[in-house]
Amino acid sequence: MSILKNLVRFALLAYLIVFAYLNSGSVLIALYPGEERDVPAVLLVIAAIAIGAAVMYLTMIIDQLHLKAEIKRKQKRLHQLEDENRKLKEVTVEKIPVEIPKGHSEHADTTQD
Repeated sequence: MSILKNLVRFALLAYLIVFAYLNSGSVLIALYPGEERDVPAVLLVIAAIAIGAAVMYLTMIIDQLHLKAEIKRKQKRLHQLEDENRKLKEVTVEKIPVEIPKGHSEHADTTQD
């Protein structure tokens, strides 16, 4: 599916560039009040594509950094749980004497009189 998406994106970008080239007109851009400049439409399309690609790659980098941070947090929590588990395994439980009434001694190992 991602190959199809990439092909569609490439076709769309190629169409935009060809469309702008064939319409070889220029766009009047107001840089600031009183200053205007004619810019070829092809240049605007290429600039828009470059800006879109830059934004896409920046978001990919930010997502990757977020995922790395999340993995570090999960690993830290895993180490804490492993340490806690190891400590719990090291704890020894003393046998506490339990008094069992005479009527309930069927299931008991020893009874106290």
